Amino acid sequence: MAPIALVNHHVEEIPDGFTHAVMLRDDAVVSSSPRDETPPAANLSSCFGLDLSGEHREGRWFAWAR
Repeated sequence: MAPIALVNHHVEEIPDGFTHAVMLRDDAVVSSSPRDETPPAANLSSCFGLDLSGEHREGRWFAWAR
C-alpha cells in the first residue's frame, strides 16, 4: 500500500486510517508522532499560535479555543 498524505487545518476532519501526524508551523516541525499518541493541547497551541485544548475520542481529534 502506498503512503497517502492529508493536509488539513481541521483536526476533527482527519479520518480513521491515518497512522501518523506531523504538525508544521512556519516551515518547522512542531510535532511528529503516531496519530493516537500526539498530545493535542501543547502541540496544537504551538502549531496554530493560539491557546487551544484538544482531545481524542471516538477515533477523532477535537480542538477548541480555551
